[in-house]
Amino acid sequence: MECHICEVRSSVGYCVECHELLCETCGVPCEQCAKMSCPTHIHETKSGKALCAGCYAERRAKKEAVKAEVVHRHTQQHHDAVET
Repeated sequence: MECHICEVRSSVGYCVECHELLCETCGVPCEQCAKMSCPTHIHETKSGKALCAGCYAERRAKKEAVKAEVVHRHTQQHHDAVET
């Protein structure tokens, strides 16, 4: 079977999101879990890392949790300062 993107080379795997067949050249491995994604479904971070949709979502969730914790601490410190 041939690659869905280039339609020339033999496929070696498939995109974890759309399940289209990909060759080694057209498929992009996730830098965190090594699962292959097509160029449409790979996400690039600000630091240039290529992540699959699952790892990208996990990364965003962790960042949002840290952000929420910082806001909570700031709010609590402000509240404590007002009471004293």
